[in-house]
Amino acid sequence: MKRSPLSPTEKKTIVYIASHLPPKQVPEADHALHQCMHLAQHGHDVHIISTNAPEHPPEGVTIHAVIHDWSWRDANTIRKLIHTIKPDMLIIFFLGILFNYSKLVTLLPAYVKLTRPRTVVITQFSNLGSGAPHDGSWRSKLQRSIFQRLGRYRYGSLLSHSDQIIALSHLHIEKLKQIDARLAPKLLLIPPPPLLPMNPNPAAARTQTRQQLGINQDAQVIAHFGRLYPQRGIEALITGFARVARERPDVHLLIIGGALGVTQFWWTTRTNYQQELENLIASLNLTERVTLTGEYEWDSFEGSAFLYASDMVVLPRDGGIYLYNSSFAAVCAHGLPVIATQSNDPALLHGQTIFQMTDATPGVIAASITTVLQDSVLKQRLTEGASLLAETWFSWEKATQQLLVYL
Repeated sequence: MKRSPLSPTEKKTIVYIASHLPPKQVPEADHALHQCMHLAQHGHDVHIISTNAPEHPPEGVTIHAVIHDWSWRDANTIRKLIHTIKPDMLIIFFLGILFNYSKLVTLLPAYVKLTRPRTVVITQFSNLGSGAPHDGSWRSKLQRSIFQRLGRYRYGSLLSHSDQIIALSHLHIEKLKQIDARLAPKLLLIPPPPLLPMNPNPAAARTQTRQQLGINQDAQVIAHFGRLYPQRGIEALITGFARVARERPDVHLLIIGGALGVTQFWWTTRTNYQQELENLIASLNLTERVTLTGEYEWDSFEGSAFLYASDMVVLPRDGGIYLYNSSFAAVCAHGLPVIATQSNDPALLHGQTIFQMTDATPGVIAASITTVLQDSVLKQRLTEGASLLAETWFSWEKATQQLLVYL
């Protein structure tokens, strides 16, 4: 049920459940903190319950870094905080694997509705996930098999007791409808806006960043943006770039961001992945042509400056790019043409809003980069398409207002 938008003088109290916060190196941590920062900027009293806290939290945001592991031993801590804070709104930013597949978190909406029925409860799914561990053991396989048969009950009370359910892409909206068609009135699409502050001086940032990195001002800088892990196709990108670099001395590859840093992700077992990339770069004699920026602070302009120093971005992610990919949102917000692995996201149109690759092999990546570099009309059209996506989908102001309308 939608309510009237808040007037500027109506200060409300919001409790936000976040698995992690920066400096944890995971996109959900950045998303949570940026989202709460924007809610606080609208004049509301925002409290985050999490496992950790950044060194410099945003103004207007109180962080309760008191959670151990989201198991039942944390139940009384959460209960006391909710009883003390008395929130008008509870937001749960949910991804099962980041909460250690916690049953406590999935039952939290029911508890809040039982004890504080006037509190608005919103569940925001980062991804729908398997809902059970994926460690290869027989127990893991059994749990995932049972989970898939539970229908809407696989998520505890997240679906049944939330007033609103936020999905980050059309794909997740459709999957939730398949779980239960009755959820349709509750579903709201809010893709992740840019998870970094936008540099206020793009031209200066471009010039200064290239100078600092030793990149020629006339070079064509091809970038990758986002957390580094094997499923992002970065090795194929580096290998494909090597083919382009042999033909074009004016190109440089800029790999922006640090390695994914949450150990419970079953796909991040290669703990020295950044070193592996550096070794690959050296073996291809690309040390002077490829730059890895490493990690930067969540609230700095550094990530934005790296993007403004770039001319296009390649995202050869396994499974394709969707609106829910926060790295894609940040790239579009900077007005950069995007080459990415194709998906079935209806907002992404080949040759218009994005240049889609059939797969992420080095040969296809190299051919795609060459095509866009050589076709100035196509490159301009992709630039305009990225900016249109940013205007339509990736706005913090729009995203925040869509949340506040339910208070």
